[in-house]
Amino acid sequence: MKLKMLVLFQLIFFWINCNSRNDPGLFIDLSSLRFEGSVKIILLKFNRDGDFTHEWIKVDSITTNEKRVNWAVKYDHPFLAQLSVIDSKKHIIGFLPSFIYSESHLNIGTDKNIKVYNNSSPFIADGRENELYNKKQGLFKRPHFKNDEVYYNAIKNNYKPVIDDPQLISQVNEYEENVLGTVKEYHNYYFTVLQLMDIAAFLSTNTLEKCYNELDANLRHTIEGQRISNFIDNNKLLFNGKNIPPFVVKDKNDKEISSDKILKGKYHFINFWASGCAPCIDEIRDLKLMYNGLDTNKIQIVSLSLNSHFDDWLKASDIVKINWPSYVQANNGNQSLMKIFSLGYIPQSILINEQGVIVNHNLNMHQLSSFIKSNRMLVTN
Repeated sequence: MKLKMLVLFQLIFFWINCNSRNDPGLFIDLSSLRFEGSVKIILLKFNRDGDFTHEWIKVDSITTNEKRVNWAVKYDHPFLAQLSVIDSKKHIIGFLPSFIYSESHLNIGTDKNIKVYNNSSPFIADGRENELYNKKQGLFKRPHFKNDEVYYNAIKNNYKPVIDDPQLISQVNEYEENVLGTVKEYHNYYFTVLQLMDIAAFLSTNTLEKCYNELDANLRHTIEGQRISNFIDNNKLLFNGKNIPPFVVKDKNDKEISSDKILKGKYHFINFWASGCAPCIDEIRDLKLMYNGLDTNKIQIVSLSLNSHFDDWLKASDIVKINWPSYVQANNGNQSLMKIFSLGYIPQSILINEQGVIVNHNLNMHQLSSFIKSNRMLVTN
């Protein structure tokens, strides 16, 4: 009888232990770490804000002296996370640079394939989409097309790709069908929306919209999902031949000015940027190399900042020394530049003619230079 009771208790204990480990949340194995007393475990979240700047922010932390920890953290949507284990001497003894925190049981333990660096043990997460995330972009990797520039121009200026080359259109169709099929298979994975956001600029608007509609509603409501939605709306808004929407911005004197006062009588190359965006600063520096040679009676560069704070924009403008018309958005609500133009990313650019009709958008410097030269918009001696 005693033996039966002992076996029964062991079975009950095993059942409780297994179920507690399979609950949604983190199971963290610290048995490989050497520490005395307690350690602090900190969970961070990768945060994307309205100014297109990124930062890691603290979500929660716990203190424990256990070697195995079950930890469930409340959240609204899945997120990209980072985890650190800190000992009593404030040394980081365990670190996981990035993983996906989602509605599933996740195991976190030492990654034996990576050498220990500076006495800090590298961790690895497994469970649900982390097995895919650890492989990064393998599922969505874009092939090398026969002519990347023709392909990119075909998808950015049309709802569906319009390509005369049979071989190239066949490549594009095969790639987009593979992406759509993968999204359908992993429609409820946060990994999918992360990767889809990264390749959005390399899909036709038609296919991107189909992919977005396949995502679970919970994922469409994440910041990444909203940016994909904005990207789709942005593409539809900026197809060649459409009129640029009206907007209001502020000048350096904090005075509001409407777009019809800024964009008139010539071609305009409109550059969207923000002070916290490093690629934006690089693009402005490239434009500065080109600007002095422009005939500004024929074409003018105009920079529009998405900064939420006027002083941040003013300071950044002085640092990069923008020497053409430059403005900041006047409103951070529904009339913000980000909302009006459905901007899902920056830098972006729009080229319009004298009538305010979109001629092209997101030109690289080589394409812009070729357009300027072919239309004789350079200063002549």
